[in-house]
Amino acid sequence: MRKWVIVEDRPWVVGGFILEVKRMMENETEKFSGPEVLYYIAGRSDDERQARKKKYEKYVQEFRNKTGLDVREIYEDSFDDCLDQYYSDDEYIIFMDLNLTGESSAYFHERQNVRYVFKRCGNKKQRRIWFYTTGASLDSGFLYEYFPNNTLEVESFTEGNAHFNMDQVRGILDRK
Repeated sequence: MRKWVIVEDRPWVVGGFILEVKRMMENETEKFSGPEVLYYIAGRSDDERQARKKKYEKYVQEFRNKTGLDVREIYEDSFDDCLDQYYSDDEYIIFMDLNLTGESSAYFHERQNVRYVFKRCGNKKQRRIWFYTTGASLDSGFLYEYFPNNTLEVESFTEGNAHFNMDQVRGILDRK
């Protein structure tokens, strides 16, 4: 059975996408499972993480209500171990966001998720980890430069929701 997980620091922006994929797969429940949602909460200290968590708790609750899914919180210090659990299971497809908003492009290689993918796969083509961005074209440029075969196309970002190329998503989830 194909399973999928989304790693996102703003899970509420992919709620519509998740529902769209679930509708697309509703007659194929024996073939697909998921998604699981990993809510990455940035911050080096507990105080920073708790402040960020509190700031967005309304949005996370709305996401839960909209999708019927729970979220698993992950932090910088548990990121690699958590992702390793999914990466070690060949049935999982991992979707991760990347947004450099408010940050210099110099930080691309220092991002937790980018470091993880380079550590696991380098920049060679692989079928299990896919990046996407709702950010600026600069963010897309980095993804297409370093992960040209593993970048999921976001067709638009409107009213706080990401809209993906669903044909591409279907192709990714159908792969064995």
